[in-house]
Amino acid sequence: MTAGNRLRHLLANPGIRIAPAVYDCLGALVAEQVGFELIFSGGFGISASRLGKPDMGYLTATEMIDAARAIARATRLPVIADMDTGYGNPLNVVRTVEEAVAAGVAGIILEDQAWPKRCGHMEGKQVIDVEEHVEKIAAARHAAADSGLVIVARTDARAMHGLEEAMLRGERYLEAGADLLFVEAPRTREELVTVAQHFPRNHLFANIIEGGKTPNLSASELEAMGYKIVVFALSGLFAATEAIQNCFTHLKNHGTTEGLAHHMDFNGFEQVIRLDWHHALEQKLMPRR
Repeated sequence: MTAGNRLRHLLANPGIRIAPAVYDCLGALVAEQVGFELIFSGGFGISASRLGKPDMGYLTATEMIDAARAIARATRLPVIADMDTGYGNPLNVVRTVEEAVAAGVAGIILEDQAWPKRCGHMEGKQVIDVEEHVEKIAAARHAAADSGLVIVARTDARAMHGLEEAMLRGERYLEAGADLLFVEAPRTREELVTVAQHFPRNHLFANIIEGGKTPNLSASELEAMGYKIVVFALSGLFAATEAIQNCFTHLKNHGTTEGLAHHMDFNGFEQVIRLDWHHALEQKLMPRR
């Protein structure tokens, strides 16, 4: 079964699916080990970790696909990969989708921002003409062929043109072949409800960012509205960054990590990266060592 079809099978089951965003293979391993059913590879974290830059269009298609490929190989979980705008016109989208499928991802997000894009909760966004993104979604559907790839159409039109325009765009994107709709950055609970009431149940994707423009609702609240997937897009990135800041600050101030308020050590980390499994493989392949 392809990665896309595994994701479709998962989404066919009742209930909302929670997807933590990861930006590297370590995050993917942790997500799998704590029991999540799918993950999202987000451009914000990949840009920060790979380039030390904000999510403002610095990443290339190659960098995003390489990151998604590594994450997909590290875990058995289906991966929904952020593919920004598709990196060009519909022909470029075909290339992007073909590469994403070959990378082993289960789904992709394509947004209707003008390039260079930026994080959906930042100011200064612009969107392309609706017809142009309809062509991109149709091209993605064509390129996905029989892979089962799940296509999530994202619109950022709420910020510039209002919620009604965003929903009208969403209708067109679903008609063009998208499986799920992602209306980025609704401002209130009422806007989330309005979107959910406008579209068929279980066709919606929500995005929660602590401190972002959308209220920090729980998965159960969004499920009651009719959302099918909720991504916590930056939660892991924020937690990891804060932990590193605390660790390095303590080390700088005290010259030691003694007294640092965390419990991970060498042995604990070995478990996360499945060292026992790799030792067993080593013994199987190189028994004379």
